[in-house]
Amino acid sequence: APDGPESPLVLLFFLILALAALRFSLGLVWFATIGSVLGYLLLVGNAERASHHAARALQWLEEEGEVPPETLSRAHSLMSRALLHTNDVLGAFGAWKLSPLPDWRVAVELIEAGYDPQRVLEILRAALPEHRAFEAAGGADSKASADRIERLIAWIEAGCPKNTQLPV
Repeated sequence: APDGPESPLVLLFFLILALAALRFSLGLVWFATIGSVLGYLLLVGNAERASHHAARALQWLEEEGEVPPETLSRAHSLMSRALLHTNDVLGAFGAWKLSPLPDWRVAVELIEAGYDPQRVLEILRAALPEHRAFEAAGGADSKASADRIERLIAWIEAGCPKNTQLPV
């Protein structure tokens, strides 16, 4: 980061937390807190420590069981992307596969980063029923996710043709 801890972006993390608290949603406050801590550690150039603390926070949240699966999934996606940013593709896959609702966008990023598409395919196949169940329960964002996961599965099963774009 250009200015590290002296960056004006540090103030943005406090604003994010304050705005999250105004919504009176515990899940949103936790997500904002994890995101702010992760963002700060990335800003000061310590991605390894950021991923370690995010993993511990996610583990604690999962043990508490009070946070909705979509919030946990977003936190897992954030952590995966932070690890991909540091070229830790294996760590990013590990964080992504533990998500209650694995994000198809992170799957695309993993494949683009060179991770084994067949391993990604296994997780997507296992996650598709969860996405459909979430969609049936009224999760508006999940409909698009389930459809995109189906297209991504078909693309991987076709051998990830290089002459075509990712079907998302």
